[in-house]
Amino acid sequence: MTWTEGLQHCSEKGLQYMGEGHWLVEPRDFPVWIGLQRDGSGDDWSWSDGTHSDYRSWTSGPGPGSGSCVAVSSQSKAMLNQSCSKAFPFLCYRHNVVLLQEELSWEDAMETCRNLRNFYNHTSFSMLSVEESEVEYALSHAKGAKTNKVWVGLRFLAGSWFWSDGTPVSLSLPSCPKFNCGALVVNTSSIEPTDCTEKLNLLCYGSGPQFS
Repeated sequence: MTWTEGLQHCSEKGLQYMGEGHWLVEPRDFPVWIGLQRDGSGDDWSWSDGTHSDYRSWTSGPGPGSGSCVAVSSQSKAMLNQSCSKAFPFLCYRHNVVLLQEELSWEDAMETCRNLRNFYNHTSFSMLSVEESEVEYALSHAKGAKTNKVWVGLRFLAGSWFWSDGTPVSLSLPSCPKFNCGALVVNTSSIEPTDCTEKLNLLCYGSGPQFS
């Protein structure tokens, strides 16, 4: 399909157009549309969900040519700017982070996330683990929160911090915190210790197949 037809196809299925980090692995080399398009005639680019993109991995030379839509090589993953009217294969993906607007304690939030496996086609769900480089991604999914913080899967027990899904913690956190649960503060882009009984919205993460 053309770039626009691919975008419409993904949207009709409730999916996102392929974005950064969602790459195809194929033995043959051919262009594949991703959800990246030029803004106007300059060198500003944005993803199909409207977010600005600084991702750059052009196939050759310092920058793009005249095409306004972006495909990637199925083998090298290098970016190829193309005329948007060309027809290439494309991939859609489904976000695997879910914001729940229920107001729950940390323990209840953890159980609620685990129970989502009954409603979504994922192997399992847990509360979201967030490292420093992933905070902005987490915030993009917390925009609809009704509380100024949202629970993530961070807990302090037996003298150390851990993520509820077993992911190692590399955040800079107090070694003797006043509160033992972690929450993402929406307006400061930070993760901080929070009273585990506080009633907050929550971010859940689903593991399992995401491509369609």
